[in-house]
Amino acid sequence: MVERPKPQLTIVVGVDGSRSSVIALRWAFLQTAARSARLVVVLGWEHVPPSTTSQAWTLQGRPRTAHSAARVLESTLREVFGQASRGVGAWSAEGVPVSAELREGVPGAVLCEAGRGAELLVIGAAGRHPVKGLLGSVMRHVTGMGLSGEISEAMDFSGLGANAHVIVFCDDDVLKQLRDRITPILKYYGGVAFVANAEPF
Repeated sequence: MVERPKPQLTIVVGVDGSRSSVIALRWAFLQTAARSARLVVVLGWEHVPPSTTSQAWTLQGRPRTAHSAARVLESTLREVFGQASRGVGAWSAEGVPVSAELREGVPGAVLCEAGRGAELLVIGAAGRHPVKGLLGSVMRHVTGMGLSGEISEAMDFSGLGANAHVIVFCDDDVLKQLRDRITPILKYYGGVAFVANAEPF
C-alpha cells in the first residue's frame, strides 16, 4: 500500500500595514517555519467611492484601491522579510513557502474565507488602533462568526469561533489598556489570558 503524503499545513496571517500586523506577521512566520507549513499573507481591502463620506470615515487609514493596497502589502512584507520579499505572489523565505495575496472585500470576511481549513489564522490587535478597536469588525468576524454566517455582537462563540484562541499583538505602551479591556470579557465569558514578548528577528 502506497502512503499518500500528508497535505501541507497552512497558516494564514492578515495584515493592514499597522505595527501590530507587522508583529503578527513575524510571529506567524516563526510558527510556519516551526511546523514546516506554508504561510499565506492576506491583505483585505474595500473600494469606497469618494462620495460615501460616512463609510469612508469608518475606513480611514485603510487602503481603498488595489494600487494602494498593493503598496501597503509590499511595504509590510519588506519590513519583515527584507530582500527575500517578492511582493504579491508565491515565493519562499528561509525555505518557507510564502504566498502573498490581495483580496477585495470586507477585511474580516476576507480573512474568514482565507482561513478556512488553515491550521492558524493570525491577525494583529484589531487593526490600526489596538485599544480603541480591540473588538473591532475584523476581530468580531474571526472570533464571533456563527454557523449561519452572522457576526455575534454578544460574542457568543460558535462555528468558526468555537474554542477560539485569540492572540493580540501590540506595543508595550498599550498593554495596560488592553488588559483593562480584556479583563471584564474574561470575567463574563470565562477564559484565560497570558502576556509574552514576541521578539523581532
